[in-house]
Amino acid sequence: MFRKFLVSIAFISMFNLTNATIDFDKNLLQDSKVYAATNQELAEQKLDEAKQFFNEGNNQEAILKLTEAIKLNPNLEEAYLGRGVCYNDLKNYSAAISDFNKAIELNHNFEKAYLARGLLYFILDKYDKSISDLYKVIELNPNNSDAYFGLGNNYTFMKKYDNAILYYSKSIELNPNDAESYYFRGLAYKAIGEIEKANSDFLKARELGFKE
Repeated sequence: MFRKFLVSIAFISMFNLTNATIDFDKNLLQDSKVYAATNQELAEQKLDEAKQFFNEGNNQEAILKLTEAIKLNPNLEEAYLGRGVCYNDLKNYSAAISDFNKAIELNHNFEKAYLARGLLYFILDKYDKSISDLYKVIELNPNNSDAYFGLGNNYTFMKKYDNAILYYSKSIELNPNDAESYYFRGLAYKAIGEIEKANSDFLKARELGFKE
């Protein structure tokens, strides 16, 4: 449970597109430009279809739709991110990393792709790479509580408990109802002998609905 991958929970939010309005003036009516605009619209349609399949638990169909979206628009970073999330759910981690890499290649400031890759690197025990990606997330968005939680996990497994407590605490500050952050901070406190603080965090985690 500790290594739970958090990114798929936020799958839909990863697909918030920021498309420019298409103005079909006379210059856009050239065949090549109309074709490009049509492909963009079709790619977005495939993206929406993929979301629905994902929400239904059908990762394979979601991957097919996302691959179709990529063929229509090879620069659609959201499609690579979403497909990577699906591959992760199927435990095809090498394919997931490849897609996260491509999403970042297309957009060097793609916060959600760094988060996804960073959390997956943690699952793969690549702590240095995970930490690097999660720090990049915080650089891009200092209020991303998932990144702080991920850093806490890395430092816990590296047995750097003081660092872990620091980042779990920041996660809690940003998201006071995060039961997991309380629970795992409790484990870190327990590891350094702070039993009273550990028990307090365990109690708070249970109050927030955490189940061991």
